[in-house]
Amino acid sequence: MYTKPTDRHQYLHYSSSHPDHTKKSIIYSQTLRLSRLCSKEKDFIQHKKEIKSWFLKRGYPEWIIKTEMNKVNFKYQRVYRRGRMTNGVPLVITYHPLLKSVSKLIQNYLYLLYMDKEVKKVFSPIPMVSFRSARKISSYLVRAKLYPLNRSVGSFKCNKTGCKVCINVIETDTFTSTVTGKTYKINHQFDCDEKCLVYLLTCNHCKKQYTGQTVDRFRLRWNNYKCCSRKYDDGILVKQQHLYDHFNDQNHNGFVQDVSIIFIDKTDPSDPLKRERYWRDTLKTLAPNGLNISESV
Repeated sequence: MYTKPTDRHQYLHYSSSHPDHTKKSIIYSQTLRLSRLCSKEKDFIQHKKEIKSWFLKRGYPEWIIKTEMNKVNFKYQRVYRRGRMTNGVPLVITYHPLLKSVSKLIQNYLYLLYMDKEVKKVFSPIPMVSFRSARKISSYLVRAKLYPLNRSVGSFKCNKTGCKVCINVIETDTFTSTVTGKTYKINHQFDCDEKCLVYLLTCNHCKKQYTGQTVDRFRLRWNNYKCCSRKYDDGILVKQQHLYDHFNDQNHNGFVQDVSIIFIDKTDPSDPLKRERYWRDTLKTLAPNGLNISESV
């Protein structure tokens, strides 16, 4: 069996945070592949020894290697096959090394569920345990999705059916402070459904501006604004009362009718006020020049 000189046989290390059956299946699948590639039993036995040495270098116990390799013989037959449940209710959990005995726990205490006839119908046959991969260092360092090279940046409408935010969103790749007159470029792509962002509200009449942030999707933040606007109209005190006072002053038609929205920057969920403070000070949106009255309002 030919392997490239540059092949280092870097199989999944045995100490890696993966379920045991995943590690065992790698040994089994490699042995099965070998049995299909070799035309002579002598070659099959020889290459099995090579594969065994590769797995030993990757920290696999010798007894596990032997057990999995013995499931495959030269005639491509499975000597051992464990029955699999395919129609049970799946129990999907994030893998952790301490959760190896979940299947045994379910089997030991399933009788408690079966004491109820309706529950027994749902969990018959036995639930099938499956693991989702836990986040690793690589998931923090490497993007799973690569954005296209010609990806446009700026503030955009989502254009989804029924979206109540789009009508107030300004589509642009720049924004300007109405106090200083300076223009800034937007370096990311945003729309109504984005989360963890800094946004700029501008009064369409007097051009005063307000800088805010949200770690939720802006669509939800806008719903909160509209809810507070309705309460304000009913005479109920709301948060950011000063904001609604302004938009209901003379020559104004109300918050929702007179405000325009531009998404300007990303924010860090661990410290969402940091970027808001930066843009609030840069754009001079603190009262009396703007509509912000303090750091958090």
